[in-house]
Formats: sequence, structure tokens, C-alpha cells
Amino acid sequence: MRSTTWVALAAATFIGVTGMQLPQRVASHFNLAGHADAFMPRGQYLTLMLLVAAGLPLTIAASTRWLARLPDVFINLPNKSYWLAPERRAQTLAALATHLERFSWALALFLCYLHWLIVRGQAHPVPHLAQGLFLIGLLAFLGFVAVWLVLLYRRFRRLS
Repeated sequence: MRSTTWVALAAATFIGVTGMQLPQRVASHFNLAGHADAFMPRGQYLTLMLLVAAGLPLTIAASTRWLARLPDVFINLPNKSYWLAPERRAQTLAALATHLERFSWALALFLCYLHWLIVRGQAHPVPHLAQGLFLIGLLAFLGFVAVWLVLLYRRFRRLS
């Protein structure tokens, strides 16, 4: 959780510093062609981005503390009875916490990247989101999620 706090702080700092470059009226939503189709005041946009890019990773990381209190029926793992047996439960929950923490870092990074694209898009006379760069970032994030899921599944698939 401590490292996620630092990641969230870095995300909040990045958004706060780069957000000062935004105009008072920020293009906050873009259609498939990259053209702005929704706007909001800069303060509202920055508050939303701070809550999402810093708050969501912190919430995910904090949720790992609740795992120990959850009944086994709410934890979905392959070979759940083996991994949540009393002698392995603490180690299993620690491994899940580590995996969720890594996911929260990647999410914060992707959301900061998206914010950077939005800031960059405001520099055009008509706000525009670079679809190519957005797609690269989205595919990178989805690629990370795919690898993350495979590693998570592999960690708990086999009985050791």
C-alpha cells in the first residue's frame, strides 16, 4: 500500500502541474474521430482526474486490507479451497495484494497518460485527441492487463 501511495501522489502531482496548462474550458470527451464533443470547467476536470487517477489506485490498494475479512465465498480463485486453507491464507492474500498493487500502478500510469493526451489536445485551435497515441496507450494498458491476468491465474492454478 505504501508504494501505491507514492504512485498516487506522483499521479496527483503530475495532473496538478500539467493541469495548469489547460484552458478554463477543457475539452473532456472526444468522439471516435478525436474531436471534442463535451467540455467542463478546468477545476471540475482536474478534480475528476485527481479522484480517478489517484483515488482509484488508492482504493484498489486499500481494498486488499479488506480481503482478510471477506468470507471465502467472495474470493474467486482457482483451487480456492487449497489456497485459502488456514496454513496458506496469509501468503495467498499477500500475493493477491501484490498483484492488485501492480494493477493499481498500471492504472494510474494509464490515466496519467490519458490526461497528458487531453492536455496536449487542448493546444490545437480546435481541441483534438490524437487517436493514434490514444490507441497505443490503450493497447499497452490492455496488454498489461492480459499479462497480469495470465500471471495471476498461473500463480494460483497449480497446487504447490
